[in-house]
Amino acid sequence: MKEFALANLWTLTNLLGAVVVVVWARSAGLLSVQAWQKPLRDTKPHPTSVWIACAVMVWMTGQVAGSIFLGLTKLTPDTTQMHVMIAATIYVVSITVGVVLIYLLMASAPNAGLKTRITTLFRGFMLLLVAWPVLTIMGILCVYGWFMITGEKPQNLGHPTLRSLVDDPTDPWVWALASLAVIAAPIQEEIIYRGLLQSALLRASNRIWVAVGASSLIFALAHLGTVPNHAIPSLFMLSVCIGFAFERTRSLGVAIGMHIAFNAANVALAILTTQ
Repeated sequence: MKEFALANLWTLTNLLGAVVVVVWARSAGLLSVQAWQKPLRDTKPHPTSVWIACAVMVWMTGQVAGSIFLGLTKLTPDTTQMHVMIAATIYVVSITVGVVLIYLLMASAPNAGLKTRITTLFRGFMLLLVAWPVLTIMGILCVYGWFMITGEKPQNLGHPTLRSLVDDPTDPWVWALASLAVIAAPIQEEIIYRGLLQSALLRASNRIWVAVGASSLIFALAHLGTVPNHAIPSLFMLSVCIGFAFERTRSLGVAIGMHIAFNAANVALAILTTQ
């Protein structure tokens, strides 16, 4: 009974928060057609093909590095330690290549919004707090929708890293995996999906809504098989929020900060709600 009451209170609080956020966004003109039309970032110095090629390169180099490490290592396969080592290899290589490419792209496209500073990361943390009630309600609606359509109750912990953290909280390798999910994954994904792919789509369409919508769809579909199907719409909404914030603030650091805060919040909630 107590858990039911807490769940209802959590839902009601986030519902009220979501209403406040939507009303504020509407009054600020953020939901107007004009706000989603003309770009504020200048991605024209590079053709669409260059932006896409850089996105593919960042992703591909990480995958190749992970495959090479898997072929050379003598660690026991299919263990948490192995997963951590492979993931760390992928992220280190991918992020390194991404940072180098971003630096090179910024040289001739200084107004593309690719700069990242510590202050922009914290700004991203704050913007995630603003978007959090909307994202939470979206997640709740996805759970209820999935249950109404399939009759199956989705798992409370959708991501395998969260399940591992709850199942074996004393394993240091599980915490290492969670740390990668909180810090490394957002950096890599924001470089690929926002900094490069969304910039490519913005360059091609010259419309914010096209760039944000298409990159968010690709981002969500890329997680198929990693998270339950009912969580895909929530990831799409998360990506839309991050993508729009990227366009409005013209700062990749804001996008990275929002993503880090989202992943960290989910890790914290998974631990707190399963104690």
